[in-house]
Amino acid sequence: MTCQITVDSTDGEVSAFYNAKIVTARKEYTCVECKKAILPGQQYERAIGKWCGRIETVRTCGICLEVRREFFCTWVHGCMWADFEVAVEEEDFDLSHLDKLSKAAIDAVSEHLSAE
Repeated sequence: MTCQITVDSTDGEVSAFYNAKIVTARKEYTCVECKKAILPGQQYERAIGKWCGRIETVRTCGICLEVRREFFCTWVHGCMWADFEVAVEEEDFDLSHLDKLSKAAIDAVSEHLSAE
C-alpha cells in the first residue's frame, strides 16, 4: 500500500459506528464510488455505519476498493474518484506504482483520468 491521498473529512460527521467486510453479492447492487453494478457472485466491500443519526450501508466494488487501498489513507464514501482526480493534479503525485493494480483497476484509473 502506498497511501498518498488523505481526505480531510472534517466537513462530514464522523460515524457513530462503522463496520466493513468483504462479502459476495447475492443480488445486484450499485458501487457507491463508480456507480457501476456489482453483480451476483462478485466480491465487494459492505460497510455499515451510523452517520447523522441514520444507519446506512454502502457498497464498494472490488475495482474501486483496490484503487482505494493502494492510494488512500483516509476517504469519504462516494467521493473517491473526485478526490483521486484532484490528487493526481498535484505535482508530486506518484502514479509509477500502478503496476501493483489489476488490469481492471488500471483501466478504471485511466477512464477517470481521461474524463478530466
